Amino acid sequence: MSLDSLESAAKRISAWLSNPEQPLEELEEKRVCFWPEEDRIYSFNRWEQIVSASNMNAL
Repeated sequence: MSLDSLESAAKRISAWLSNPEQPLEELEEKRVCFWPEEDRIYSFNRWEQIVSASNMNAL
C-alpha cells in the first residue's frame, strides 16, 4: 500500500474521529476500518494492519 493510500486513510479516520456522528459505513465503503479498542486501522482488501492510530499524526 502506497504512502498516499496511508495518508488518505489517516485523513478519513481522523475526520471520522473528529465527527463520530458521520456514518462509519462511509469509511467501510472505502475498504478501511478502525478498531478503537485495538488502536488499529485495517484494510479490508488485504486485511492487514496499516498503521497504529497513535502514529497517524506522523503521516
